[in-house]
Amino acid sequence: MRRADGCYRWFLIRAVPLRDAKGGISRWYGTNIDIEDLKRAQEEVLKQTSRLDELFEQTPEAVAVLSADGRIVRINKEFTRMFGYEPDEVLERPVNDLIVPERLVESAREYNRRLKSGDRVEVETVRRRKDGNDVHVSLLAVPVTAASGEQVANYAIYRDITERKLASRRCARMLRWLPVCIPRPNTFQDGISAQAS
Repeated sequence: MRRADGCYRWFLIRAVPLRDAKGGISRWYGTNIDIEDLKRAQEEVLKQTSRLDELFEQTPEAVAVLSADGRIVRINKEFTRMFGYEPDEVLERPVNDLIVPERLVESAREYNRRLKSGDRVEVETVRRRKDGNDVHVSLLAVPVTAASGEQVANYAIYRDITERKLASRRCARMLRWLPVCIPRPNTFQDGISAQAS
């Protein structure tokens, strides 16, 4: 609607008819409320939500938004790629039932207790893919608290560190063989003579 100054703005318009004894409309009563600021605020919220959604989906780590009791509310594309679950397979299911190997259930429960007490969790651990294979992950889990102080959600971020763990094991094996492959000089003088020749 156009205001008196010629500027177009959003208005909420309500009109109610006044009817006479025969049911005919004798008069209209109405209100116009300027809601331009509300509309601009809504548009800004939509823009911010859109940017956050895009960031969530494009994050190179697997991310799960969990309810305060550990049920999956949302996952990103990387979570699907890393663990093999589609969003409709996991929504409202406990994350621990899906990706925590049986041998690590108790440590996962301890992480949940830490989150409920407001602590963040940063660990390297193992999780299980849908196909049953294990994946080494760096896990960062943080509680999300409302302004009232109530814990409303948890974020769980998983980085696949399987290749790093395998490379570390290979290096450790090679280091164990190093003394066998390279003879050590018996004395300091033998070491100098060996280097000179």
